[in-house]
Parts: sequence; structure tokens; C-alpha cells
Amino acid sequence: MNTKIKILVLFVLVAVLAIALNFKTEKTTTDSIVESTVSSGAPVTFKPALAEVPFDMQEVKINKDISKSFSLSEVKNIPDMEKAYGFKFSKAELESLEKNKFVIKNILDTNIVKESLPVYDNNREFVSLYQSISGPSDYKNRTQANSVFISSDITMNVFSTISAELLKETENKYLFDNVLSMTKDMYDQASDRLVKSKTDSEINKWKKVRNYLSIPYAILSSSIKPIDADQYWNSDEAKNGVSLEDMQAEFTVKDKDIDSIDNVTKFITNLKLDKESETVVLNDLKQVYDATEGRGKPSIFKDEFDAIVSDVEVTIPFTLFKPRGTYTSSSVRRQYFRAVQWYQQIPFLLASGDLTKYAVGVAELLGNKESKSKYDSMSSLISYIVGESDDLDVSDYIAANNELGKDKANDVKILAEYLSKRKPGAKIKSMPVNINPLAGVTVEEEIDALAGMRFMSQKFIPDSYWTGRLTKGDEAGVKLPGKASALQVMSILGSKYANSRFTDLPFYSDYKKAIDDRHDILKKEADGWSEKYWKSNLYTGSLWTVSGMFTWLDTNRTDLPQFMQSPLWDAKTLLTASGFWTELRHTSLLYAKQSFAEKGGGGDDNCDLRKVPEPAKGYIEPQIVAYDRLYYTANRLLAEYDARGIKLKNSVKLENYIKFLNSIREYTKLELENSVVNESVITKKRYSETEARECVESFISPESEVKRGDVINPSSRWEEIRVGLINQLRASLPESVEGPILPIKDKRTAVVADIHTDMDGGVLEEGTGVPRVMFVAVKDANGPRLTVGFTYSQYETISDTRLTDEEWQNNFYTDEGGDSQITYKPKSQWPTNNKWFKDLLGDK
Repeated sequence: MNTKIKILVLFVLVAVLAIALNFKTEKTTTDSIVESTVSSGAPVTFKPALAEVPFDMQEVKINKDISKSFSLSEVKNIPDMEKAYGFKFSKAELESLEKNKFVIKNILDTNIVKESLPVYDNNREFVSLYQSISGPSDYKNRTQANSVFISSDITMNVFSTISAELLKETENKYLFDNVLSMTKDMYDQASDRLVKSKTDSEINKWKKVRNYLSIPYAILSSSIKPIDADQYWNSDEAKNGVSLEDMQAEFTVKDKDIDSIDNVTKFITNLKLDKESETVVLNDLKQVYDATEGRGKPSIFKDEFDAIVSDVEVTIPFTLFKPRGTYTSSSVRRQYFRAVQWYQQIPFLLASGDLTKYAVGVAELLGNKESKSKYDSMSSLISYIVGESDDLDVSDYIAANNELGKDKANDVKILAEYLSKRKPGAKIKSMPVNINPLAGVTVEEEIDALAGMRFMSQKFIPDSYWTGRLTKGDEAGVKLPGKASALQVMSILGSKYANSRFTDLPFYSDYKKAIDDRHDILKKEADGWSEKYWKSNLYTGSLWTVSGMFTWLDTNRTDLPQFMQSPLWDAKTLLTASGFWTELRHTSLLYAKQSFAEKGGGGDDNCDLRKVPEPAKGYIEPQIVAYDRLYYTANRLLAEYDARGIKLKNSVKLENYIKFLNSIREYTKLELENSVVNESVITKKRYSETEARECVESFISPESEVKRGDVINPSSRWEEIRVGLINQLRASLPESVEGPILPIKDKRTAVVADIHTDMDGGVLEEGTGVPRVMFVAVKDANGPRLTVGFTYSQYETISDTRLTDEEWQNNFYTDEGGDSQITYKPKSQWPTNNKWFKDLLGDK
């Protein structure tokens, strides 16, 4: 190595060390962990909300009478449930009902589903299951088997569905076009500057920047947008009699290969890059599309990566480029996923002077007002939905250009000092590295080695921070495993039951003290985070909701209904929380930073002489704190979209859901206060001759003493619980935003999300499955009864590859029902339950 190169390497290492000294400072609250900046460079806790929404917490005084013990012999509608749903409770199940006041069964052990489950239009599996047990809309046909238990699970699942579809609609309608427009503009600018460059240094710089931008440009330009239902009805095809199904099929054929590597290669060829540039760009596109190699280096920056002298060699996790989650349904979504991942995963490392100069160049290209506005709008929305940046991004380098001037911004030492003051270091190690085994490298030094600009930063989320801190890779001085679990996340959020089941984890016994010590530190830290932080974005608001379930149950356990006092209800609450969290990670999959360790009515009441049957007395799981927090989070989400001027057709679905939540909160308050719920039956006078002759179904003599049919008061609360709330849930389900028909994949409950990657390349996958049917015995001022509802099923597994929803759903469903029927595989083919849920679920 010649003297000049040695000096340059030393210079860069000094700069990195300067940042490292700042990055290693431990923060005591997340208010500082998620520190960001305003334009002046002054640190703030987090970006101010665009929309202010009050937190409306209900005041409830729990009536302790609801907590009194009772015998299962007092519950008279058990035979109704068994007859209606085609099963007999086993002796063990009856004993569990007596002891715990609830029992959970596989739906395939009942006839609730029978051969298939209809899911027409925009309906989904979870809500459809509730419709199947709520009974007919005609209240005179209701039975005691229609006493529904509206669980927190269905409440949370519908919110997950809405928020995911709103994000999908936003990405398809706004963000895709913004990213493509920005990318094309920057590519054109870089190409122009390359042509005008005079020196070898400038030529190299702009060639590298152009090559970097050519990849997302080619990816985003190789897609076609699907039409939605509204566009279909206004199309010539609809007017000419082409069916929805035929149009969907035609689009699917066109869309299938439009984003192929061959088409992207053709686009690159048409850009007429120089031969060397075309070769490296195509090499990187191959890595993006293969998405199978565990780790590698970007070909366009291979020389720069190789020139970094360090005990920590940075590599790119190209497996993350595999489209999954909601990003598999169309070429638009697949290409948006790949392009955003490129912008998030390819770092301009501060350890390289050349890469840093390229980063400053990229920031120059985004300096024009229109492009910067698009970037800021997109960044602001994603920050609200997921969280604040955990990396340096292009906005930090734009600020450096503006405040330092371009000359100083190109000075690595000055830039590193500026950036270390502007934004704290990353808290999550999000990329795999190769470590010199003799160097004694710490995890902090690994994170420091990853410092540098990502055009779009990944977001800080607490649970990735926790799994990252609870695991290790090849670094020295850490006695922690490489693997993590949802149990650890749920324990930090407040689940004592999750903490008690750490012994179920195969890696726990070998690292017990280290895990426990680190867990206690993280738990204490999280407990100290302010309410203001938890309310700051959609992601933390959802975790705040989960935490509220655990803490409220622990605080009020002895005053709550018998089923909530059961130790086994802690397992059910963990199941609910884990399912909701899995859906949250699924929605946020692209942007969240992953840790590496390495009401009904009858017919014509004038003619209906049937008696009004006893009301089916339902019940709502009284998770008052969780509902209050979710109500705030849902209102805030709606307000944030409105404040940004984002007009979405599914916003009305969120409005419907907020009304549903308000009803849920009202009923929960009545339950906890042990209020009597009445349903008045009105008996009308006998028929007149005219009225009798108007009856359609039968002729009744006016001389008869037969009275008119009884009717119920239209404002029956029991009917609102049985039918009205279910209908509100149905009205909250979003419409398809891709094509006129909602595909069956999106109607199924089962989804999967990759959470953490261990040092051996194993991927921690969290997945939900088919909802389980739940029978809950309750007794309050309205009497004892058995109610029926549904809860999540949730699985945790280690996979060799990152799973798509389609791959995961293959564990549970067949494709025999098309897009309107959900059909199930035998339960023997379903994945095995995790140990910590076996006592709760009872089967394998």
C-alpha cells in the first residue's frame, strides 16, 4: 500500500472513530433513541405530528359483582352450542370450562366451516366466521347458540386489515409515482453531469451515482398498474360485457412477466451505458432478482467496499429483496418493493471517502424543490406509519450541503463531525457483517462500521431494537444467543406469562443469565418511555395497545370476569397480542428495520305470528385500555392521512371502524359496571279485517282473538351485539385496491413476517394461521351463558428462506374455492403449535 493510500485510509478511520464515539453513547429513553432533527440541526425528540388528536380515556368503575365465581351447571345453553356447531364437549373440555370458564377448539372440529367458508366481495375470513355464528338477520330465527363473544382479536385484526390496505393504496396511488419521478429526475441529472464532467474524479463520481440510480430506475419502469373496481365500471370492457373475472384474468397474464429480469435488462440496455457500467449494473440486478444468496457486495461499489480496511466487512443481505407480505400481488408492488429495498439496503459507508462523495452527489441531485418536496412528503408519512429513521439518509446529506457548503460536505472529517451532532447513531444492527475473529469486535463497532447514507432509511422500531440487543453475531464480549423469540418482545411489553415461558425456548438454558440480565435492562428502559413517544406513530401506538392488554389485566385481575382471572387467560392474551404484532410487522415489513445477528330485522311483522325467542346474550371482551388506545391510534391514522391531503377510497372504511370501536368501548363500560341490558318486546293489538287481508303468508279472520306478532324494540342492545356490531365490522373491511376482485390470498387470515436473522442465516418467522373458535362462559347482571367467538392462531418458526404469504398459506388452505370460497387442508397438515400455546389450544 503506497503512502497516499495509507494516509487516506487513516483519515477515514479517524472520521469513523469520531462518529463511533458519539454512536456508543447509551440513551435511557426512546425519546432520545429516536432523535431526529429539524432544519436548523437542533435535536428534537421526534418529528411533530401533522395532526393533533385528543386521547379520550374512559373512566370506568368496575363493579366487583362481575368477578364472582359461578358453576358451569348454571349455564343452560351449552347443548344449544353443541347442537348448532356439530360437536360434543369432551370431558376434559368441560373440566376446562368449569375451571377456566373458557375453552378453545380448532374450527375443523366443529361444523362452523363445513366444506368451505364463503367470502364474497371484500369480505375476509375472520369476519366471515363471525357472520357464521351470529345467526340469521331475522331475530325470530335466532337461537342461544348465537350468543357471540366479540374478542379483542377480531377488533385488532380488522384494524390491521384496514391499515395495511390504506398503506397499499397509498403506495400504489402516490408513493410509486413519486419514487419513479424522483429516480428518473436524478438519473437524468446524473447523466447530464457525467457528460459535462472534466476531471477523472468528477467523471468517476457521476458515473457511479448514475449507475446507482439506473437500477431502481429500470426496476420501477418495468411494471403496469392494475385497474380498480371503479375504473372497471367506467371502462369500455365493462360496457362491452367483459366480466370482472375475465378482466382480472387478462391483467394477471399481462402482469405476470412484465417485471421479469429480462425486461429490466432490456431497459438497462436501452440506456446505452458504457460496457463496464452495464456489466456491473446487470450483475447487481441479478443479485436483486435472485434474492437467494445470503450476503454479498454491490457490484457497482465493489472496489469501494473492497478498499475499506477494517475488522468489520460490510455485506448486503440480498435475501431481503425477495418480494413478500403485501408486495407480491402485482408488478407495481413487486417493483416498488425491490426499488425501495435498493434505496434502503445499499449504504454509502462513511468508512469510504469515495462512497461519501457519491452520497454528497446524490444529495445534490435531490436539491431541487419539487423532488425534495416529494421525498419529504413520503418520508414524513412513512415515519408516522412505522417510525423515525435509524440511519443517516439523504435528507441529512442535503442539510450538510446547505449548511456546510459543498466543499466542506465533501470533507469526510468535517461531514462526519456534522452528522454525529445532527443524528445519533443507529440502534439496530440491520445488516450482516464478516468479522476478523482475532480483533475482539463489539456489536457497537459493528453498528459503527455500517454508518453512512441510505437514500431511504429504514425505521427504528422498538421490537427490532430489543431482538437485536438480546442476540449476538460473531462479535466478542457478548454471551448471548444468535436467536430471538416473540416471547421476549411480549415480555418487555408486559406479558408475565411470556416471561414465564422462556424455558420453552431451545436456546434459553445455555444463555439464561445473559438473556435475563439484558432483558431486565431493556424492560426497565421501555417502562420509562413516555406516553408521548408511544403515541407518536402508528407502529408504537399499536405496541402501546398491546402493552395496555397486559398491564390492565394484571392491575385489575381479581375484579374482572372469571374467565379473565384464569391463569390460562394470560396465554390467550399473549396469543392475541402475538397475532396482532405479527400483522403489524407484516404491514410494516418493507420499512421497518430488521435485526441481524449475526343490526337485523324480520319479515312483515303484521303477518308474523311467531314468538320472539329469548335474546342471544353476547359479550365483548372487556379490554378497556386497549380499546381506548386503539381508538386513539385509529383516529390519529385517519387525521394524518387527511393532514397530508392523501385521498383514499378506503378512508371511509377507517371511519366506519372508528364508529365500531366507539360502540365497543361503550359496551365494555356497561359490562364492567355490570349494567342490566334489556330488550323490550312489544305485543300489538289484534288484526283489523283490512290488515288481515293484507297478510301475504296467510289469511286471518278479523273475528279471531289471535293477536299480531310480537316485535322487539328496534334499539335492542342484544341484537346490536349479535348482528349490528358484526355488520359494522363487515362495513369496515376495505375494498380491493388492485383489480376489481379481491384475491383469495388477501381474504385469508394467515400471514407471515420475517423478524430477525441469526448468525447462521436462519430467519425467525412469525405467522398467523386459521382463527380458533373460543367458547367463553360469563355471568353478570344479565345471567349466566356460554358465548362463542374467535381468537388468533399464531406460530413461530425458523426458516432457511424468507417466506411469502402464499408459501405460508399453503400450510392451511387449498385453492379449490377460487376467490369466493376459503377451503381448508386437514388440520393434521397444519404447522405444530409452539410449546407456550399448547396448554391453551389443546391440540398438536
